[in-house]
Amino acid sequence: LETARILLASQPGTSELTLLDSQQAFLPMLHRWRSPAPPDQPPHTTLPQLFLEIDDRSVSPFTVHGQIYSWNDYYERDLMAGYGRKLPGTAPLWRMLSRRLMVAQLFLHSDHSARIGLRLSGDGRLIACVTQGTGAARVMQAAMARMAAAMGKGGMVALRIASRMGAAGASFHTGGTVPMATDPTAGHSDALGRPKGLSRVHLADASTFPSIPATTITFSAMANAHRIGTLAPE
Repeated sequence: LETARILLASQPGTSELTLLDSQQAFLPMLHRWRSPAPPDQPPHTTLPQLFLEIDDRSVSPFTVHGQIYSWNDYYERDLMAGYGRKLPGTAPLWRMLSRRLMVAQLFLHSDHSARIGLRLSGDGRLIACVTQGTGAARVMQAAMARMAAAMGKGGMVALRIASRMGAAGASFHTGGTVPMATDPTAGHSDALGRPKGLSRVHLADASTFPSIPATTITFSAMANAHRIGTLAPE
């Protein structure tokens, strides 16, 4: 976002850039096995425990990325806020369920996801305009069905009725505002990340990605930055 803001402020002829998103959703699941120790007792971690990739063209021509999270102290608070307060006396039930809760976070390719137009306001801040992706909900529902079936074989029950689609732009995987192109035009960059019209400025983050995959993009951004830094003329 900051790369887009700087570029919009530096090139008056560029009025709008488009941020690509890898839209996300959350699928809660209950595990059927008994934990050998209370999951809320240390040691524990809030990082994802498992990465899964759905490679099925009947779901999407692109990979759908999944991250599985085990116990988190947020789960109980969320269950109480969403259900416990509406059903007095049920707090022990939601507390018990929270200790069996696992969550799959699913990400879609940017071709399915929302696009966010970015313009510069008079005071220099970004103004965002969201255009929802075509078929994102359909693809996500198909991906959730595949994930639920796979996790069922691993001893988990997917709660698809409680699934949530993430808001556009809330994903960790965004970029593509100044995509690389063989013959760049306004709003694009060349293979060395140089925006059209600039020869000594190189963009070396995810802004230059032509698309945003569903999978994590950190290593891809690092590799691309290393390539640009290696090949850029001194």
